Amino acid sequence: NRVTPRFEIGAGRWLNDFLGLRLSVGGYKLKGLTQDPNLSTGEVYDASRYLDHQKYSFVSTNFDLLFDWRRHIKNSSGLSYKQDYKYSIIPYVGIGAMFGLDKGYPTVFSPSVGLLQTYQLNEDFDLNLDMRANICSDSFDGEKGGRTAEGMFTMQVGVTYNLW
Repeated sequence: NRVTPRFEIGAGRWLNDFLGLRLSVGGYKLKGLTQDPNLSTGEVYDASRYLDHQKYSFVSTNFDLLFDWRRHIKNSSGLSYKQDYKYSIIPYVGIGAMFGLDKGYPTVFSPSVGLLQTYQLNEDFDLNLDMRANICSDSFDGEKGGRTAEGMFTMQVGVTYNLW
């Protein structure tokens, strides 16, 4: 089981009807498997393949460019975005970094793509489902596996408070 909780806080701003920016910081723990006894939790996963469980702490930062295509279409057609719908699908691309907090885990560059879904609860609050795919260096988990990169998929549920 490699599913772990993740906590994140962010702030963003819409530049116009179509483009927005968001900066976020998050993290907690990641779980995986390792053949390196120095990175192991000590719990054996598969002794025949020399695999042990692995757990480590991390923090990530992301700077995202968001594209609210539905909001853009609504406004260009003369309809009011605030009154005409409550649900949005917002794709985004981002750049960031992942910081390993435990000994032996490096800091790596981490580009990402994602899909943010929002449902407007009222004028001040939105409910969010945010799905992000990050790519990072193969060495982020503390060992090289012979690949150029590794991936991480996150799915988060959250709430947005709208200041403006």
